[in-house]
Amino acid sequence: YYVDYKFAERSADGMMHKTDYALHFLAYLGLASQIPTLLLNLINLFVQIKGGLRRRIGFSLFVLAIIILITLIFTFINTSHMISAFFFITMATVVLLNAANGVYQSSLYGLTANFPPQYTNALILGNNICGTFVSVVSIITLEFYKYYMKKARKHTDKNVNEEGQHLQRISTIDGIIMDGTEMNRVVSKTEKLFTPIMAYLLFNFFAAAGSFLANFVQWPSPKWVVVPVIARIALIPLMIFCYFRPEYRTWDVWFYNVWIYIIFAVIMSITSGYFSSVIMMYVPRIVEPSKSTVAGMIAAFFLIFGITCGIMFTFFVSWFVDSAGAYNSGHFDIEIS
Repeated sequence: YYVDYKFAERSADGMMHKTDYALHFLAYLGLASQIPTLLLNLINLFVQIKGGLRRRIGFSLFVLAIIILITLIFTFINTSHMISAFFFITMATVVLLNAANGVYQSSLYGLTANFPPQYTNALILGNNICGTFVSVVSIITLEFYKYYMKKARKHTDKNVNEEGQHLQRISTIDGIIMDGTEMNRVVSKTEKLFTPIMAYLLFNFFAAAGSFLANFVQWPSPKWVVVPVIARIALIPLMIFCYFRPEYRTWDVWFYNVWIYIIFAVIMSITSGYFSSVIMMYVPRIVEPSKSTVAGMIAAFFLIFGITCGIMFTFFVSWFVDSAGAYNSGHFDIEIS
């Protein structure tokens, strides 16, 4: 919506063109989201506020509500004449939203650290369920948006159907395409939904499943939990050598079959949710009771720190795939039929 509508300009010929803000919006959004969350998690560990954690939680929820209200108001405002100003307003609201969210999350983890571990896991499970819900809403909204945009274009100009279909492509296959199989044709027909379904919905759903599983099974022990966590790193090169970024990649492809990628993604998702929950449940229990609140807040900080590092690492992965291999860029770019 923001990339294809709010930050797009209409030229003299009536076509919509993406501005620089649109082309780099997701990168800006990632930085504006995670860095404030990380910093406020860190600050929340050391800054003493009269009233304790409950006051921090209440104030952060108030800020979140105000920012959400501002965001909703701007969805009804035509900002085509103020794209630059709207971009900076959007980034400012994202920074404030995630700063408040950082305080809220850190405080809530500190508060639940004094309760049985299932309470801490309930927070992580709730986050993953929320991500699943948002993914579903995003897919539904995407389909409504494409439907009404197509309907509007047919009404105004029946000769621009082909261009209209191009403009409706909010999301496409981000990297994994199959070569010459029946699944290849299936992916081709559903490529507009491949990224929101296979990346966002799939990850959040199975991460929630992993968090739910942690309520019943906590394995291995706190002493050895680092072993499977480190072992998960092996999934990164395996997924890199799937049919990822075919139009740019310079490395060989080991796995053309998209189902192999999906299996890797499911394993990554389940283990992410499971071990995040298990570790967050372990932390308050392995320190003295008087330090459990601080331990929970520190664990929350490093949870967000890990997410931020993961986002930053994706830039290296893209560079590695695109530039560090032996082949020329585009060597593996094949046409799906």
